[in-house]
Amino acid sequence: MTVPDIYNISIYRGASWKALFEVTDSLGAVVDITGCKLRAQIRTKPGAVDPAILDLNTPDEITITDAPNGKFKIFISRVKIIDAFDFTSLEKEYEWDLFIEWPNGEDVDCWWQGNVLVDPNVTEPSIN
Repeated sequence: MTVPDIYNISIYRGASWKALFEVTDSLGAVVDITGCKLRAQIRTKPGAVDPAILDLNTPDEITITDAPNGKFKIFISRVKIIDAFDFTSLEKEYEWDLFIEWPNGEDVDCWWQGNVLVDPNVTEPSIN
């Protein structure tokens, strides 16, 4: 079992969000993620029984870009962000984590976790 690293996210209403990641072990060596499945969820809090605010998976929102070198990216479109978050709510901080399912289909590790800060910003987004 791994201890997840902390990675906090800031999401702004009307803007897409993207980040590049590199999976490394506790010594900093690159971890090969060939054949792995990645899944992340954003929720109101850990263990919440309500549906996930966002459910991110390979190959949709999570794309493995260089599996032997442990690299992938997450992309969340602005439309998905506007649809997912209630910007009138007082709840502006959420939690997220990312799991890696290894090719044997049995081993699963939580690799990252952290806070998600949602900023309603000033500019009103338009979707055309």
